[in-house]
Amino acid sequence: MPVGKSSGVSKVAKQQPVAGTADATSSGGFLAGGIMDVSYITSSIPTAANPNNVQKTTQKELIRKFLEMSPQERIGIGNQLKGAGYKVGGLTGQATTDLRNAYLKAYDDLNQEIILGQQLDFNTFLSREKSAGTGSGPRKPYVQDQEINDMSAKTLIDGIVKSLTGRPTASPEEVAKYTAMIRNQQKKNPLVTSYTTSGGQTTGSKTTGGFGAQEAQQFLIDKISQGDEAKATRALDAYSTIVGMFGGLR
Repeated sequence: MPVGKSSGVSKVAKQQPVAGTADATSSGGFLAGGIMDVSYITSSIPTAANPNNVQKTTQKELIRKFLEMSPQERIGIGNQLKGAGYKVGGLTGQATTDLRNAYLKAYDDLNQEIILGQQLDFNTFLSREKSAGTGSGPRKPYVQDQEINDMSAKTLIDGIVKSLTGRPTASPEEVAKYTAMIRNQQKKNPLVTSYTTSGGQTTGSKTTGGFGAQEAQQFLIDKISQGDEAKATRALDAYSTIVGMFGGLR
């Protein structure tokens, strides 16, 4: 899991994103006529139908959705954004520039948090920001637990077992054993987002910890490679390589 880096500055003071631009954490593609369109990751929350759920959209689509909202919907989203610390201006139900920019800024911040490993969507992100508080006192760190789902764990374990032992899949017992070990490590290493504030406003955040797919993969390699079966496979591979170098057995 990437060790955190600053994921933003003051939601009130920072220049809001301008349509047609992209920052370091949002990916962009060119539309007809050479205009850049920015894409955002909008959800990373697993679902039963899609355990590895990652949803994306573009800035153009977000603006279209914003413009098609009813006045009541815009007031509702404006209150959510305001509660989470975003500068939305007066809420009249109109598609104002302040409200649109706050709306896009929130999606950009959400995108950055997901890249850092958080499992969030737009509503859970705004709820988290609201619960973290925007008052004058220090902002409490946000702790998020991770838990690999059964399908992802089995896929990862099967792949490493095949690579290290030559067997096509892991046994059910191995899958259960290593899944439990991964989840135990995840409990010991939650994602922790800490915040810096100035003048009562959040000026930056840093996410550390976490035990994601990369950490789980290396953890399993270290464990499984020490088993007798993996050691025997490595010895056989080394023997085969030497035999091949000398043109086979005579």
